Amino acid sequence: MNEGIAIADFPSVYQINFREEIYLRRWKYDSFFDFFCALSFELPLSVRGGSEPKVFLESQLFADWFKSCIIEQRHSALKMFVDYPSDAVLPGETLDALEIPSDLIMTENKGNDQLSWVPTLITSAINPHSFWVHIQGKEYSDAVVALMAELEFYNEPESEAYRVPNEFIMKGLFCATKFPGDNQWHRVKIARLQASDRVTVYFIDYGGLNIVHRQDLRLLKRQFFNLKQQAIHVSLKGIKPASDGNFNKWSVQARQKVLEFSDKNYWLATLFYPKITATKYEVCICDTNGDEDVYINEVLLEEKVAVKCNAESVTEREDDSLTATNTTISNISLSQKIRLLASKSKGKHLDSIKKRLKNVKPGISSEPLLRDILQ
Repeated sequence: MNEGIAIADFPSVYQINFREEIYLRRWKYDSFFDFFCALSFELPLSVRGGSEPKVFLESQLFADWFKSCIIEQRHSALKMFVDYPSDAVLPGETLDALEIPSDLIMTENKGNDQLSWVPTLITSAINPHSFWVHIQGKEYSDAVVALMAELEFYNEPESEAYRVPNEFIMKGLFCATKFPGDNQWHRVKIARLQASDRVTVYFIDYGGLNIVHRQDLRLLKRQFFNLKQQAIHVSLKGIKPASDGNFNKWSVQARQKVLEFSDKNYWLATLFYPKITATKYEVCICDTNGDEDVYINEVLLEEKVAVKCNAESVTEREDDSLTATNTTISNISLSQKIRLLASKSKGKHLDSIKKRLKNVKPGISSEPLLRDILQ
């Protein structure tokens, strides 16, 4: 419509394209001129041409109009210009992130006999102050296993209809793409637009970022949009980088230590503390599967890649979940790992932790190094 369509020719053009006549009186207009003048207040159209007026689709106005339709959730209007399946999740729609129940959050007024150690699995990591975990349970890890099976729909020919239209590629869109580490389809959220037709996506069920080509994105079917985002963003409590004390300059060795715990094929015990940013919890994580319990926080201190810090220092941290470029996702297949663990127990029961802490003075850990971290 860049060259415009003469208003006088519009009825015949409409009949040729849609094989039916258009009746203005259905919308209570006396002329097509009045009809298009009224539409120009709702659509990116303009009427120009004096005695032989034409109607134009204004490309300069289209982007702003399209954006307003997304913000106002006027998806039926978008359908006039963009073809997409009726059950697709569209731009502007939101999906809640998983929140830790308040009764599982450790607070100052809780004694050690009230600690709630939650079975978790580390799925990806940037550094000790920015990594992601899964929670074990029917509504959590088991639900992800079931969802992963359903996402295999995108391997079928009919999924081609769900390719993301160029007009829909924008920051915040929930869609699906493959993770190169396991070649499986995952739910993602577009975090950033890149050059050369690429985008940075955030894996909402596993955490971590990856750069993918736009043509590899697929619209989410609505049935895949019921489960909350399962990746829980966390930060190890009471420690900071040993190098220079800067919260955002962790060594490669510190990052690798976190990833070592992600490679273990069993569940870890996690104690959740209140959020330190809008999306990130502080945690203490313990491996209870060996003869002795091993706390990740302590391991980093003992290996001198971290030092202790006080609670007041946590405000220095940046929320880097969607800004870091060096995100590492556990190098084994995430989906395979979850499937493997879903049918297993959480490893050695957490009774050993509870028993050791049961008679300890509230707020004080039985482990010397951990005591300083948790105070």
